[in-house]
Amino acid sequence: MDKTDLRHLKLQRRVPTRQDLHGALRYLAAHGISAWVHGGWAVEALVGKNLSHQDIDLFVPADQRAQLQTLLGEQIVLWREKFLVWNYDSVQIDIILLSPYKTREAIAFHRDIFWVFPHPRFSSTAAPLDGASIPIVTPAFILAEQEHSVRKKKKSIPKMLERAAMLREVLPPSEIEASRKMWPHVNSPLNRLLLRLGLI
Repeated sequence: MDKTDLRHLKLQRRVPTRQDLHGALRYLAAHGISAWVHGGWAVEALVGKNLSHQDIDLFVPADQRAQLQTLLGEQIVLWREKFLVWNYDSVQIDIILLSPYKTREAIAFHRDIFWVFPHPRFSSTAAPLDGASIPIVTPAFILAEQEHSVRKKKKSIPKMLERAAMLREVLPPSEIEASRKMWPHVNSPLNRLLLRLGLI
């Protein structure tokens, strides 16, 4: 489970389909693991338009880490403290582990940023996709993911802003207003201190 395994997956991975997404969610749910979709697939479900995808993005509670590791075993091609990559039949599934924060919020660390947003255990919703529903995090967070500019890779900005514009056409004003408060924070010593003090 290292970067070599991840590079191997990226060389032979295939484009994920809606069937892959539904299949992965059913597999996790059948083994008692909670998962919520974010990223491009959540955008597609919310806007009702086909989008291009390279992978599938999921959140899973950190307290299911051991259960997830046992279930996926050798299908995990990269493992970090709060992040893992699952090789699901040559589809890349990125899983971020959520930790609880305050009463009903969650913290998600990824690379050099972290997010604080409503914990999907309390705020998740369902979005239609191919005649079925998929569990997603609050739509305000989905918009924040696409629209924020905090340490984002420059090459990904145009595509994500295009998707943000699609979301703004379908989301209610309350979700759009809440979204700006969910932009990520730089994972700096000061912000980590504020996080420990409950000030973010």
